[in-house]
Amino acid sequence: NTSATAKVTFERQIPTLDHVCVSNNRVWGCHYGPTEEEECVNEIYACKLGDPKNWYSYMGTARDSYALSMGEDGEFTGAYTYQGYPLFFKENNVYKIYGTYPAAYQLVTYDCRGLQKGSSKSLAIVDEYLVYKSVNDICVFDGNYPMSLSAKLGKRVFTEAAAGSFMSKYYISMKDEQGKTAIYVYDFTANQWMKDEDLDIDEFISTKSGHLYGRTKVN
Repeated sequence: NTSATAKVTFERQIPTLDHVCVSNNRVWGCHYGPTEEEECVNEIYACKLGDPKNWYSYMGTARDSYALSMGEDGEFTGAYTYQGYPLFFKENNVYKIYGTYPAAYQLVTYDCRGLQKGSSKSLAIVDEYLVYKSVNDICVFDGNYPMSLSAKLGKRVFTEAAAGSFMSKYYISMKDEQGKTAIYVYDFTANQWMKDEDLDIDEFISTKSGHLYGRTKVN
């Protein structure tokens, strides 16, 4: 028998994540660019099943963590769960992960209008459709390809969008070319746009009681 005295350190590492969502009892995330170890990556991650603190568990079981290196270049602009699947966005692509466990995961790439950089908070579900701000317009996504909703807003350029939904309406706060921010509302039942308050909303949230709240940006 021998004995020794030494310092023992345990740690859990979490990858650098730009955007996250939750799907099927896993936290999903993505990152493009350098990591803390100064390694440049372009990857999608998922934590171990039911364990958001464990991102590097590879035991060959259905509960394993997951990592996927991407082929298309460019930074991620957002992540969202839609129709039970995690979606990841770049400005010119939408990526969907199919499958129920790591060995069965499959990536489907849609070469289409993605999510505008700086508008990750514009993602919202309205009447079972996913709506978001792309580079040139506002899109509605049904799980296959996006369609434009914003033709009636003209060819104006908007940026820094944040959105929420309430009673078949899509509320989006965005900045125009002159730097003025206002809320625009699209009514899905009436198929029309309306301009609302001149407010600069940083984030919307809907409650189970049926209320929509907006938080203004902190100067």
